[in-house]
Amino acid sequence: MRQYRQIDFLNNAKLAFGFKKLIAFSILVLFMALAPVSNSFAENNAQVTAELGEGYGRIIFSFDEFPDYKLEILDGVLVLKFNEEVNVEVDEITDMLGDYVVVARADPDKTAVRIALAQEVKVNKLEAADKLFIDLLPRGWKGLLPGLPQEVIEELALRAEEATMSAREKILRRELKKKKNELVVRYGELPTFTRLFFDWHLNVETKMERNGKIVTLRFNHYAKPVIRDLKATPPKYLKKIDYSVTRSELVVNLTLEEDTDVRGFKEGMGFVIDLSSGDSGQIQRLSETIRESDIAEMGGLLVKKKDPKKGRNEIQFLAPSSNVDHITDAPRAEAEPEAKPGSVSEAVPVRSSEISPKMVELASEEAKKAVEEPKMTADDIEFEEDALQKGQIKGSQTIKIALEKIKDDDEIDENVDTGLPAFLAGTSNSDDFGNDENANKVKPKNYKPIIVEAEKVKIEAERSNREYKIRFPFKEDVAVAAFERNGLFWMVFEKKIDFDISELEAVAPALIKIKDVRVIDNSTTIRLNFDKRLLPGLGAVNSDWILSVGELVLMNTKVVKLERKYKQNGHAIVQVNMNDLGKVHWFTDEKMGDRIAVVTAMGPARGILKTHNFVEFAALPTVHGLMFEAVADDINVVANFEQAVVSSREGLSLTVGQNYSSQLTALNGDVKRPSSIEFKDLKRDGRLFLKRRRELNKLIDNAENEKEQSIYRLEMIEFLLSYQMAHEALGLLAFEKFKAPRSANSARYKSLEGAAYALAGKYKTAMNALSAVSIRNNKTAKLFRAYALSKTDAHQEAVKEFDASLEMLAQLPPKMEAKFLIAAIESALEIPNLNAAQKHLIMLGNVMETDHQKAKYWLLMARFSEMNDEVPEAILRYRAAADYDIRPVSAEANGKLSMLEYQTGAIRIDEAIDQLSGNVVMWRGDKIEQINTLNLGKLYMDKGKYRQGFTLLKAAVSKFKSDDIGRDTAKYMGDVFESLYLGGKASEMLPFKALSLFYDFRQLTPIGRKGDEMIRNLADRLIDVDLLDQAIELLDHQVQKRLTGIAKADVASKLAMVQLLNYQPEKAIRTIAKSRIANMPTHIARKRDLLEARALVEIGRIQSAIARLDGYSGKDISAIKSEAYWRGSYWQKAGEEFETMVSNRWQDDLPLLDNERHILLRSAIAYKMADDELALGRLRKQYMRKMENTSHAGSFNLVVDQNETNAVEFRKLAREIAEVDLLKEFISDFRDNEAKDIRDRNNQLSAVNAAVNG
Repeated sequence: MRQYRQIDFLNNAKLAFGFKKLIAFSILVLFMALAPVSNSFAENNAQVTAELGEGYGRIIFSFDEFPDYKLEILDGVLVLKFNEEVNVEVDEITDMLGDYVVVARADPDKTAVRIALAQEVKVNKLEAADKLFIDLLPRGWKGLLPGLPQEVIEELALRAEEATMSAREKILRRELKKKKNELVVRYGELPTFTRLFFDWHLNVETKMERNGKIVTLRFNHYAKPVIRDLKATPPKYLKKIDYSVTRSELVVNLTLEEDTDVRGFKEGMGFVIDLSSGDSGQIQRLSETIRESDIAEMGGLLVKKKDPKKGRNEIQFLAPSSNVDHITDAPRAEAEPEAKPGSVSEAVPVRSSEISPKMVELASEEAKKAVEEPKMTADDIEFEEDALQKGQIKGSQTIKIALEKIKDDDEIDENVDTGLPAFLAGTSNSDDFGNDENANKVKPKNYKPIIVEAEKVKIEAERSNREYKIRFPFKEDVAVAAFERNGLFWMVFEKKIDFDISELEAVAPALIKIKDVRVIDNSTTIRLNFDKRLLPGLGAVNSDWILSVGELVLMNTKVVKLERKYKQNGHAIVQVNMNDLGKVHWFTDEKMGDRIAVVTAMGPARGILKTHNFVEFAALPTVHGLMFEAVADDINVVANFEQAVVSSREGLSLTVGQNYSSQLTALNGDVKRPSSIEFKDLKRDGRLFLKRRRELNKLIDNAENEKEQSIYRLEMIEFLLSYQMAHEALGLLAFEKFKAPRSANSARYKSLEGAAYALAGKYKTAMNALSAVSIRNNKTAKLFRAYALSKTDAHQEAVKEFDASLEMLAQLPPKMEAKFLIAAIESALEIPNLNAAQKHLIMLGNVMETDHQKAKYWLLMARFSEMNDEVPEAILRYRAAADYDIRPVSAEANGKLSMLEYQTGAIRIDEAIDQLSGNVVMWRGDKIEQINTLNLGKLYMDKGKYRQGFTLLKAAVSKFKSDDIGRDTAKYMGDVFESLYLGGKASEMLPFKALSLFYDFRQLTPIGRKGDEMIRNLADRLIDVDLLDQAIELLDHQVQKRLTGIAKADVASKLAMVQLLNYQPEKAIRTIAKSRIANMPTHIARKRDLLEARALVEIGRIQSAIARLDGYSGKDISAIKSEAYWRGSYWQKAGEEFETMVSNRWQDDLPLLDNERHILLRSAIAYKMADDELALGRLRKQYMRKMENTSHAGSFNLVVDQNETNAVEFRKLAREIAEVDLLKEFISDFRDNEAKDIRDRNNQLSAVNAAVNG
């Protein structure tokens, strides 16, 4: 009552504004008064206890609510900080842990506890629910860390179980409250087995029973299964499926074909049923070879991988041919590999009723013990033979036997009798990929253990899926090399190591065998023998090395490169740049008899992936590190921290490649000087040229040694280049390289070589020589480098180099200067850089001499004017360039002139096409042809001659596909093709022309939404003109070749519609079935089901058609159902569905449409056939007025009038109505509804985008 009075008071307070202020002030004061009280209630309390363990001290904090905390040691004080206030008393700590704690205090603000330590300790912390355990371990502590007390573990397990039960009850209650409670049933079908998946979204208990051909599934939760697909078209091995629902459970009955095996198991929260023929092993064989994507495509059935530790008692095997009634002796202590489909032949059939609660309890206890028991070392495990003899160890439990350490004088007994009992004979715990018949036999070992003073490392080995993980744990980084050689896998460790290889021996003895373990000098080598199916991969994690071995191992080795280098004395070497290298180790392979040098390295994995053969040695492939095989006796391998070098006394015999031209070679004599060519004109200095050439030839002939000859030959080469005699210079350069290989690496040789190749037109080869570091700043090299860059379309760099070499450019003869200026202007216009182009054009106007240079000048001036929007001047200059009749210049000028005149309206498009066609024929094979071809294709497109345009441009793209213009041409073709079939231009063409054009150039169809829309548009056009076969071929190509997933399912529905319209209902059904996927959008799934149901009606499968439409409603659904009932002679239902299609039209004043009158007539005939006079009277009363004065009035009156008894006329009318084909009307309505649906969804998407952007 007090509350109501306060509310009334507040409402009445509206009468006086002053009262509002008073109430607000009172509430504020009340909150301020209660604030300290609230804070006091928010404090957290903690109880602290301390205890002494076996060699350590433990502090236990028990909180009301576990807080966030931070634990650290500062100057011998252990500080525990909380992010909130905690009431705690810590006096007990000092009393109980005097050997470890001097004093303990809580901070006054209650946010920290500080403990002064009496000695240096290691701190170990454990969290368990609302408790925090802090262990103080002595500095010399060794072994496993202390674990949680047993009672705490039991309490945590109890809490987890209670939480799980509580959560499950909440989920069940929530699910039961849902109005729509459906169970999706997915299925996948392959030729030899079928899989059903009951996709529950909550944990449901399942019981499976079999009685002959009937398999019954009982789920302890009610739901309505969505099984219309299975009822309409049952897959192989399943004849029928039905269900019944009560308030407490769902019962599903499966009727199977003869000799069908069933396997059921829980997968996640769902339940899986596998159906196969009597061969029980075939599902397992298929599951090992079939990809998940195949199962997804056949029916959308993809389920998560199962945790082998959960739900083991829920796996059931059922086989009608088996009469065995037996269960396994005991739950297995270790989780087995995941059960595969079809594993019936490998396990005893188990029914759900045979899994007793005792077995579940035992399995829970074993799993609980596995968690609670601390880890033990090999020395702690004893072999209990008595337990074996008594049968206390059952099933396939793993048995570990402790081995004594082998002394120096001990010998390995290769025939050890393990004394296993009879019931364990022949068993194997091997995780091998195949079945090893000799797995239980003791195999002789051809290696001996390491007996040295070395670091002890236990190799850890385990199997993960189809891959083995072998871990080499180290306390600090160790350099390693790993490689395969002569069928053995080598691992060389940069350290003396005593490996414990027990786990490595046991992980897969049939697949991974240890050849030997050796300690040589300061390294340890392990050699392994892998099964030929296995591949190795190596990785580094912190200081550990992990060797992955499996059939599919991804190589993560980073490739290192070998580089040819030259020392100061000219000797060739091979260098490998690689950080964190270790040492070089030499081995003699006892099998091959050759010497190998192995270089170790730190992580990550780096190596050589293929063999590199040299004259004196070979670099062999490695998984990590480096390996070299010595061929010559004097091969030497040296490694430092960053690189490894292979050399010999007289230098390696290497071929000098062009990619090593950047190395600076230190050679003696005049050869070292970079060349600076003084260019001359042969016409003006002809006599001087002959005289100087004779002198140089005489000097070369009279030279006393090879060094002098080399110097004079380089002088001759420079002399020839000064007169632009490039090919003669190239011949002499090749001779010089043959006679004096050292000079080929000199700066002078490189500059001469680059200039010669540039003048000879071999620009890419010239760039290799001119890129050498030794001639980077040489003026002559810069000029020729700029020229070569321009000719290789590197225009940006070319303009920079030309600007840097203007001084050298001005020293060239006029004819040569003009040649270089033309290249500079072309690069400047391509960027474009109009300022640089204008500067060089002015220079070119002063030095040009030949007609070719003058024609080029006017062509470049015209391009400059066009880019400067000076179109009249550009036209005049193009004409001036064409008047010189230099064929390449004229072809380019006339082509650009034709396009400019067409764009300005000076000539018509037909004239421009004729002119460009002549230009394309007149000059071919370079960029001029590309540009003219592209422009001609554009003119054809503008003219509407799409076939000629596409044909011409397609040929141009295939010819110049790697060029930028080729790529631009391909993009232009795609844009035009898109405008035709998406923009609506194709609708202006005749249908057969549009179809033939699309087929000839369908590779231009874009992928994705635009491509799908394009196909739909063209198919709709073909359907409109009744070219159904062509539309089917077009859509079938998209479904079979181009699309996947939802896009494929959507276009497949269009294909099925056209096939149905073409009276091919069987093909329509197959098209729908082959493109079925899981989780399709609702609108796509609906139209696919409608089409499949209508096709089923056409082939007479009435019940399947009705089942397919289960759950749908609407006028289109009534149209299919009414036709199905009509054809199946279900007259009463047919009449009702036909009447539903016209709804309540009798109530409005609008006249009936022609198709509506036809539907009413069919409804009346159906009622007449069903002898439903009441329904006929209803139709007569409601629609007689609207049917009067129509073409159907007499027929309607004949059917509904009780006084009409003319049976002959009625049969004639019924026959005429039955012969009317409603399929085309259905397809027409279907297409209209689909178009409306697309428009609505596009409008919704546009509205969403507008809202987001707005």
